[in-house]
Amino acid sequence: MIQGKEGWRNILISIVVISSAFAIQDLTLRFFLTCLAIVSLSYLAHTASHEVFFKFEGMKMKTKPLVIGAIAALVSGILSGGLAVIAAPVTVKLRRRETENWMKNVEASFEREAGLVSVSGSMINIVIATVFFGLFSYTGSSLFWLVSLINFWMSVSNMIPTQQFEGGYVAVWSGWMWFMIMVNSAIGIGGLLLLA
Repeated sequence: MIQGKEGWRNILISIVVISSAFAIQDLTLRFFLTCLAIVSLSYLAHTASHEVFFKFEGMKMKTKPLVIGAIAALVSGILSGGLAVIAAPVTVKLRRRETENWMKNVEASFEREAGLVSVSGSMINIVIATVFFGLFSYTGSSLFWLVSLINFWMSVSNMIPTQQFEGGYVAVWSGWMWFMIMVNSAIGIGGLLLLA
């Protein structure tokens, strides 16, 4: 569950940083606002997916701003012209609802729950990305292309396989699941860039 004002502040910072990095494709206010709307809705869908699994698995999550992650997002956006953004400006910690201690490493008895909660956000981003990839293929709409690109990159970025990020929990629980998400996202990004 999002932890009060601090959690919402971290989400807002993440949305602005990620939107700015993608907006480097076209340095206009209109394009920035388009990116901001897409990232906001995608981030909220990602977070809502986590919330469902938090309740189901009896867990809580807290986020913390990661300065190097915000810098990486902006630098990757600048270097790629906004086409390849490492969207990971916050770190993640999980805990069971009945304990007060935030985990530094996943306990063996807790791998499945931590993995399921962590993978849920990236899975919703992949679903959104895939749907909009299909719509883009059918209509040629640049807006659909952008929605798909942003969601594929959000999925990839969340799967960075260290314990600071959701990908660390997923990789410990199921290396196969982690691999499939990365392959799916890579194929999607490659397809979008080829068709752009």
